[in-house]
Amino acid sequence: MSDPARHDSLEQVLAEVQAGRQPPSQLFEALYAAEVYVFVNEDLAPEGRWRETTTLMILNGPSGQPAVGVFTAPERTVGWPERAGEYRHGLRVAFRWLVSNLRDGVGVALNPDSELGVELPAELVRKLRESARRLQ
Repeated sequence: MSDPARHDSLEQVLAEVQAGRQPPSQLFEALYAAEVYVFVNEDLAPEGRWRETTTLMILNGPSGQPAVGVFTAPERTVGWPERAGEYRHGLRVAFRWLVSNLRDGVGVALNPDSELGVELPAELVRKLRESARRLQ
């Protein structure tokens, strides 16, 4: 089960950044500490291990570049299992892990199609990945 306070905090920071009341660096710090939700193409239960055949739901971001769909809370995923085709299995992951394992050229669509959403372009995700590796 998710921790509502943690997601409320992440979403609060996102709203503050979108409104210009906080710098983007605050969002990056909140994301590094957060667990987020993604969709994958297969059920990883009961062993919960990532397999070679497991893939993330990749969307065409608003910029037209590929971006993994990432959600701040389970409530933000409503309607996506129906839209996502084979990517209907939800998975909670650490954002830091996710960014560290994305390939070059893939961005992040945070809460896609939501007013409380943002696209992180592939180049920014690459920089975040480098920062995450330095922090490990």
